[in-house]
Amino acid sequence: MKAEDKQYFKVIPKTKNCHKSEITALHVDENDKVLVSTSSDTHIKVWNIKGELLKEINTSYGEHYGSCFMKGLLVVSSWTVDTSIYELKFNK
Repeated sequence: MKAEDKQYFKVIPKTKNCHKSEITALHVDENDKVLVSTSSDTHIKVWNIKGELLKEINTSYGEHYGSCFMKGLLVVSSWTVDTSIYELKFNK
């Protein structure tokens, strides 16, 4: 990172509890508070913006290859015929 870029960006140190396989999608909620990552390791992970793991869901089926996140709903598709919809609720 260039010195002049440091005034605009803050780099968060490497996050613990990362996926064991490649990340296939990342989404930030509409309030910019939560990041959701899906991976081909069959896990969905929910993080706060500081990079702390809030929730982990092991779907135990197929590798995820795509997802979309909108209005608290996460739609995840895999290489099988399955598509799952998760409602994400958070305590205030």
